[in-house]
Amino acid sequence: MENAVKHGLSQKADPGLLRLQVKIFQEELLIRVEDTGPGMNPVRRDFEESRTGVGLANVTRRLQLCYGPGADLKIVSGPGGTIVSFAVPLTSVAVVT
Repeated sequence: MENAVKHGLSQKADPGLLRLQVKIFQEELLIRVEDTGPGMNPVRRDFEESRTGVGLANVTRRLQLCYGPGADLKIVSGPGGTIVSFAVPLTSVAVVT
């Protein structure tokens, strides 16, 4: 969420939207952060292919260390904003009801 504010919404002159969604689906905790900022610049937008973003690469490494090699960030970015999502196996999350 910090990146959504720092790199997304703070770059807008007008108000924006920050949405955090967390839900349980098929034995996973799904987390999604969405902003209506200007999107990643073209150099950063190719993150899925290049993995050049240091902060995002560090988050991916941490996810993989904690939850296995299949853990990964999914990033979709364009002029209307950015969506970053990932899933965590529910067996590794303490669920309080």
